[in-house]
Amino acid sequence: MGAVDGLYPFNGNSFNIYSHRISDSSSLSSNTIISIFEDKSGHIWVGTQEGGLNRFHKVYQAFDHFSQQSEGGFDSSNAWKIDQDSKVRLWIGTWGFGLYMIPNHEAPTQEIEFINYKHDKENLTSICHNIVRKVFEESKGRVWIGT
Repeated sequence: MGAVDGLYPFNGNSFNIYSHRISDSSSLSSNTIISIFEDKSGHIWVGTQEGGLNRFHKVYQAFDHFSQQSEGGFDSSNAWKIDQDSKVRLWIGTWGFGLYMIPNHEAPTQEIEFINYKHDKENLTSICHNIVRKVFEESKGRVWIGT
């Protein structure tokens, strides 16, 4: 469960808590949780407000961070929607920075590639808005977004 003061996964008996700790670079990047998604490989992805995107490693009980402050191409501090398509690509809808696609989400943190789709008023085939709230893959494999 995500809340404004951290992440509370239920282990079957009780709730654990993961929160942002300034002195711990492997802690959650922000306490305000917007979205939570488990990919097909079992990684937990957590979208936060003002802290960007986090990938949780269950074995190490640690988070990787992707935000405006990190290298690697994820320019948003708000990850609103996370989903995965049948080609195992991750899609991240953001508040103001468009849509991101990660084709290689299992790669080490430094090697993860982010492809960004933003509204461009000069390009009629670009997405219509940079606030992306929904991502959905239909049965024919087309990815739809809601702005």
